Amino acid sequence: MSHLKLVLIVITAVVAALALATWWPWLFPKSIQPSEDLFKVEKVDVNTLRQQVRKKWTRDNYSRYVEIEFSIDAEPVRNFTLRPGYYVYETAVVPLSDGAMYSRYEFNVTETEWGYEIVDVTYTNIVQGSRVIKGLPLVTHWRVVNNTLYLLYIYTGDSMYVEEVPIRPGSCTQFDSMVPAAPSIWPYVKEGATIRVVNKWNVTDLRINITSFTDVMATFKVDKKLVDCNGPSGKCYVMEMEQRIKSRTKSESRNEEHASTKIYRHVYLIDLSGVVVQARSYDLAASPHKLISEINLVEWK
Repeated sequence: MSHLKLVLIVITAVVAALALATWWPWLFPKSIQPSEDLFKVEKVDVNTLRQQVRKKWTRDNYSRYVEIEFSIDAEPVRNFTLRPGYYVYETAVVPLSDGAMYSRYEFNVTETEWGYEIVDVTYTNIVQGSRVIKGLPLVTHWRVVNNTLYLLYIYTGDSMYVEEVPIRPGSCTQFDSMVPAAPSIWPYVKEGATIRVVNKWNVTDLRINITSFTDVMATFKVDKKLVDCNGPSGKCYVMEMEQRIKSRTKSESRNEEHASTKIYRHVYLIDLSGVVVQARSYDLAASPHKLISEINLVEWK
């Protein structure tokens, strides 16, 4: 079992935005859905968004750090190769108490001489009657270099967050753990495989003097048979991940401490080309187990 220790910056607000786009749509009860015309997405130009940056957050000007230990008990069965192209993922149109909402993710995957470049633009809109509340487009930039997925930059509004950190299998949120167009577990996926990973985080916020400790233990299991699916090759691996998250937060200034344990089950269809076709997540602490997130591939080129 190999171990890797890293020091990196955590931008909580941005990670929360990514998690919101993924988890939020399944937290509300159903009601009458509005017209689909209200959900038409206005395209944005990524270069234009980059030119709007006025605030740049880096290691030097942001005071939140996390120490991570990562281990995996499997060896890769392939290189981290991707299918270059354009991919669109959507959540369902989800009714809210006073409207509806859905999220859309648009990925461009480009092959380069050193690996792959992945750029995603995420749109989330809330509809209230005839009024559409448009969220700020969230642009995320990844790279695959030396068979490792790295999160480089995140743009939202007039802010740019410089991350430059590896994204490992089994991290805390579904989206971070399984970037749909570039799943970090892909090099290890084969029929009948069982893969165990451990992520340990020690996060310190120097501004407010709070430290959190998180242990994430995840087990991936791949079915022995492929299934038909709506992906580029038409055939998919079926993979489940059970994720147990134990966290403890300690405030030195308030002399307080809080602890929690969460258990999730994620079910993925992964095309033979390496892209995720569908991802579903369930809260195993709920009875019955509650579906809290679903993302589907709806278009590719």
